[in-house]
Amino acid sequence: TGEFFSLAKSNIVQGPPYVMLAKGDDEWLCSEEHYYTRFDVTGGSDV
Repeated sequence: TGEFFSLAKSNIVQGPPYVMLAKGDDEWLCSEEHYYTRFDVTGGSDV
């Protein structure tokens, strides 16, 4: 019928920045090479 029914709502979210941070949580630190490899795999380099 062309009707729209909202099934869910969400707050506005913000993703991480497109660069490695100089300081951060030690639990989440990784090498710069690893970071950019994962960044490319997720399509980040297309941004």
